Amino acid sequence: IFGQIDVLVCNAASNPYYGPLEGIADDQFRKILDNNILSNHWLIQLVAPEMRARREGSIVIVSSIGGLRGSSVIGAYNVSKAADLQLARNYA
Repeated sequence: IFGQIDVLVCNAASNPYYGPLEGIADDQFRKILDNNILSNHWLIQLVAPEMRARREGSIVIVSSIGGLRGSSVIGAYNVSKAADLQLARNYA
């Protein structure tokens, strides 16, 4: 309805848990993984084929310095941001 997508920016993220990684509940960890990684994968899967066919377009995945560092209080979030970095490298 709006035409082609030229740029996709994946910027949404969540972090429902603040504390040491060993204390996170499975449902909290799953929410972080689903919101911060899987949603990016789904969006890219929706737009990349058309961009590839046109040989045009850009995909940006917003990550964090947390993807490169450990943390005693936002470790699960940092795991998801590290995965986003690898997601970008693998799609590229």
